[in-house]
Amino acid sequence: MTDPHALAQQAAHDAAVRDQRVQGRIDAMPAQLRSFPHWGFYLGDKAPRSASGVRFSINDPTSWATYDQLRTAPRGDAIGPTFVVNGTGLTVIDLDNPERAFGSLDGEDRQRAIDAANVQINRLLKWAIECGAWIERSSSGKGLHILVFGQTPEAKYAIRQYGHIYRDGHVHMTGDLHPRSSASIPNAQSALNELIAYALSIDLIRPVAKTEGTTAHVCEEHGRRLDLSDAQVIDALNASSRRMLDGETPSNWSGDTFRLVLDLDKVTGDPEQVHRILFASKRLKFAGRAANGADRYARTEDQFGVMLAKARAKNDAYLSKFECVNGVWQARTGALDFNPQPKEPNQ
Repeated sequence: MTDPHALAQQAAHDAAVRDQRVQGRIDAMPAQLRSFPHWGFYLGDKAPRSASGVRFSINDPTSWATYDQLRTAPRGDAIGPTFVVNGTGLTVIDLDNPERAFGSLDGEDRQRAIDAANVQINRLLKWAIECGAWIERSSSGKGLHILVFGQTPEAKYAIRQYGHIYRDGHVHMTGDLHPRSSASIPNAQSALNELIAYALSIDLIRPVAKTEGTTAHVCEEHGRRLDLSDAQVIDALNASSRRMLDGETPSNWSGDTFRLVLDLDKVTGDPEQVHRILFASKRLKFAGRAANGADRYARTEDQFGVMLAKARAKNDAYLSKFECVNGVWQARTGALDFNPQPKEPNQ
């Protein structure tokens, strides 16, 4: 049987390793950016977070931090520093992994799209090396960030389906330098002018219209993003579910637990499997007590049948009439005879 003390020790070890990694990334930041009070953190789902705990917004400089404040701020679940580009004279070329960008294609079509994308990405990388750009790997290790000082005619360009060029927004920094990267960020205005002109001439890039008015403001203030690729949205969704299972979400604990049951029931029709996954998660193992002193684990165990029945009622309104139970497809029913049997450890 799993030892709760050992799990707690492992969690503390993982947190210490993560904190050291974040500190290493902060220490690796280019010297030219350290004088700007434009810093924050980013989380595993790519969402930005302020160093002070207030709501982070690229439109609110009071939510940003100085580099020194960032170095001493509590890390929590942050995985690296984010830098607000606005007003710094910096331009960022953010290149995604084309294998992810074209994940919706199949077979030869997908490979042709990936090969064509890699040709253009290699051209951009060659340009960056020749002008002495700061080139770092993204947090996934498969994308690239290219940083130069210089301004583009438009605030943002899309690089087909696998990247962006922008001078407004923020970049999640890693300090994980490409072998051919410069150790500093160059002034590359002339080279940048030539790149933009060439890329426009071959339809490699297109200007992205700035979203005006209420929509952009409301989206950002509610934590939404308007600058993500499809692959990044899917990654954020996966990371969010994992953080919820790990009990790292700071919002309503009971509400998030019910949402997990709701989502699990959309995938599996086996009540015991939903129970097994939920109660094996860090969320339940380290649930602790609610504000009123109630034991969250015991309360969730007591209420699980009711929670699952409510989830099934909601899901049955729009899910297909079939489900997979223990590997067998069968008619989906609303009945929930949930009486979990004692199981051997790790079963």
